[in-house]
Formats: sequence, C-alpha cells, structure tokens
Amino acid sequence: LPEFLLCPHGGNFTAPSPVCTHLGCVVEPEGRTLVCPCHGSMYERSGRVVRGPAERALRRFPVVLEKDGTVVIDIRAGER
Repeated sequence: LPEFLLCPHGGNFTAPSPVCTHLGCVVEPEGRTLVCPCHGSMYERSGRVVRGPAERALRRFPVVLEKDGTVVIDIRAGER
C-alpha cells in the first residue's frame, strides 16, 4: 500500500509504493529521492530507479483529486 503521497512538479499527485523492488525493504524519503536503507537503491519521487541494485521502478498507485478536495488513491490499480 502507498505510504507516500507526493506532489512533484506540475501539481500532479503520485502515490509510489514504499516497497523497494530489489528485496522488499521499505524506502525512506531523503531530500528529493526515496532511498532503500538495506542496499542503497535510490528512486526519484515518481518511483523511477536512479541507482541500483534495484532494476524496476516502484509500484505506483493512481491518484485523483476530487472537486471537493478529497484525494482518492486506487490501491487496486497500481502499476507494476
């Protein structure tokens, strides 16, 4: 499940999974990146791999901002 709700450039929300795609450790925010404390993989906030050993991007969950300001994260439709 998403642990982070981020709003990168352009105002579009993104909800990346906190689970590193290398061995499943939980990534942590560090400046403008998400870093795996187990083996040092580094991801952009969008989930794209910046530095391995991870080779796959973080799973991302669709986010919709409703007219009333409610943020909806679809945890069933996450990208793998």
